[in-house]
Amino acid sequence: MPGSVTLIPNGDGYTFVGTGTNIFAFFPGDLGSSHPDGALWLLSGHTTYQLDQNFFPVPGTFSHSGSMTDLCAALTP
Repeated sequence: MPGSVTLIPNGDGYTFVGTGTNIFAFFPGDLGSSHPDGALWLLSGHTTYQLDQNFFPVPGTFSHSGSMTDLCAALTP
């Protein structure tokens, strides 16, 4: 069953909140030095991160509790 996502305006941009099961794609640099090449994940649980006023992820703000599947690794032969 698909999850839900919500954008909550804040003073510097937006807080992104995902619940349930969702696919998240991040480009290189979006997650900072912890994942410099970006990521494609299937996440189930509760996910939050900050977006700036132009809707770009703020590096270092990603937080997730629940299960995480790296789809790039799962799809690589």
